[in-house]
Formats: sequence, C-alpha cells, structure tokens
Amino acid sequence: MRANGNFGQVEARQGGAGGMLAPGGYACLIHEVEDGTEESSPYIGLVLNVLDQKTKRLMDTQDLADPENHWRHTYKYFVSSFDAPGIDWARYKALVEAVEGTAQNKGFVYQDVDGGERQLVGKWVGCVFRRYLYVPKRGKHAGQQREGVELSYVLPAADAIAGNFDPKLAERRDARPKELQGTPYPPEQQVTKAPAAPPAPAPVAPAPVAAPPVPALDIADEDIPF
Repeated sequence: MRANGNFGQVEARQGGAGGMLAPGGYACLIHEVEDGTEESSPYIGLVLNVLDQKTKRLMDTQDLADPENHWRHTYKYFVSSFDAPGIDWARYKALVEAVEGTAQNKGFVYQDVDGGERQLVGKWVGCVFRRYLYVPKRGKHAGQQREGVELSYVLPAADAIAGNFDPKLAERRDARPKELQGTPYPPEQQVTKAPAAPPAPAPVAPAPVAAPPVPALDIADEDIPF
C-alpha cells in the first residue's frame, strides 16, 4: 500500500464493537500480509498463525508451509471508512499500534513508506475472533446459511491473551439477510417421517493395537515467547 505521508499525526481508531476457531482473544504470528487497499472496501489481509495458549504451540505452521493453503488462515482487517472512500488511516494506525505495543516484537517501530505493511510480516499481534452468520452469493454454497470466523479486533498480544477487551467483540455477528436475522442457526430441520429404529448392536471386535502417536512439531522456546 502507498505511504500516508503524515502517518505520525494519525490517531489510531478501530470501528465497531482449521476447525472453527473458538471466539476470544489470541496471540498470533503474522505469517504474511496481502494488500487489498485498492479494493472498493480497502483491507489488509493478515495470514495468521494462531498460538494455542494451552499447548504453547502455533496451530497452523505445517499448513502455512504451503502458500496454496494461505487462504484458509487469511483474515481481512478492513481499513475502509463508512464516511468516505479510500483508506481510513486511523484504523490502519490501530493495527500498527497493536503490533508496536506487543512486547515480543522487541521495540518494533513502523516506518511510513510505500509497501509499509510488509514490515508486519513475522511480527506478533493480538487478535479477537468471533463467529459470524452469512449467506454466500457465489460458489458451491451459494444461497445456503453458513457460519465462519472473522477478525473482530486487534490489540497487543498480552491483552488478547489476558482477555483485556470488551466481551461483545467476541459475540457472534449475524450478517444474514434481514429476513433470516434472529432465526435459529443451524436452521431447524422438520421431521417428515418417523425415525428408523436403531440397528441391532454389532458384535464387539477386539480393539486394534494403537498406532504410535505422530510426533508434534518441535518449536524452539525462543520462537514462542509467551
């Protein structure tokens, strides 16, 4: 993306309040960034490797080794404004300050230059994720009600882990058409016939010998500073 030219004077502001990632705050390592600021709704695509705080392991390192799988872990951080076209620099500054405010980035200071978003690659940031309901207009699921995960808010990683954010930011958002909003999800299924009787239990076979567990990816302590 292009430089702002007066980035130091911008006041940061955010708008709004694999398997499915549980809603909440996480520390994330920015694996890659995508520049979507030329789109009608400008955004920065953050390809995130999410830290599992319980196991102290990054969840998606193996998957992200293949660039073809980056789309699975890309979250759009919108830097658009509802009031005016183009980039809302205050929202972008909020992302930069969340990265600068994460101690594990060792004093990183953003430089306002063209392509400056590339400086975020390899940095830690805190993210609040939430579920959202939607009905896609294209693709194989067009017209069907779906549930996804979206990036709701960014903040320093330590604050995300500690839960130092408004809980409403992790609440599910209903982006379905108005006539569907407030209806149950998944949609209630009507029973058209009596359920079949359960089959007779099959004979119990001897338990197979368990295969040896697959060794977990070994990540050095210095790579996981939390």
